Amino acid sequence: MEEEKRHAMSPKEVIEFFNYPKSTVYDQWKAWNSFKKNDAHRKKRSRSLGATRSDEFVAEVKRKVNEESNKSYKLAAEMGCSKQTIANTINEDLGYSSETQAWLLENLPYHWSPNLWPPSSPDYNPLDYFFWGMVENKTNKHAHNTLDSLRAAIVEEFANMKDVVAKACGRFRHRLEMVVAADGGYIEK
Repeated sequence: MEEEKRHAMSPKEVIEFFNYPKSTVYDQWKAWNSFKKNDAHRKKRSRSLGATRSDEFVAEVKRKVNEESNKSYKLAAEMGCSKQTIANTINEDLGYSSETQAWLLENLPYHWSPNLWPPSSPDYNPLDYFFWGMVENKTNKHAHNTLDSLRAAIVEEFANMKDVVAKACGRFRHRLEMVVAADGGYIEK
């Protein structure tokens, strides 16, 4: 009963009941009323995500990307949709990612196609399971007062790690075997 009464209080009653400052209560009251007014006029989503990528939409994205390929994310604002919708349209519907993969396969001797890529996991990525931690440990031994100092330390560490890179990459197959043995689950270091 008391809870219901609080929700129905006027600003003056709230000030007296809680002993809050007038400015705080009236600012909140004003903000709430403004929100209620604007909420009724908020733009509703006009299309579902499935309807957004209609054949006409895909054709329009293709036309615009072909006109100027380096502005794909500006298309989202122009076409009234999310950046993710544009990215999905370009990569999935237009197949530009498959064109890129075909080019890579043709031009790079040791290219792995996406169906051979392991799932995104720090256990599969030498940068995640080793390098970043090692570089962080070595560069944080001393405090860096400037960003330039930190950058220089990071560059120096990467320049001095040729043997370490070979060793970490040499463990890659072993790590993959450990993940397979764990049925894709967590592995200990």
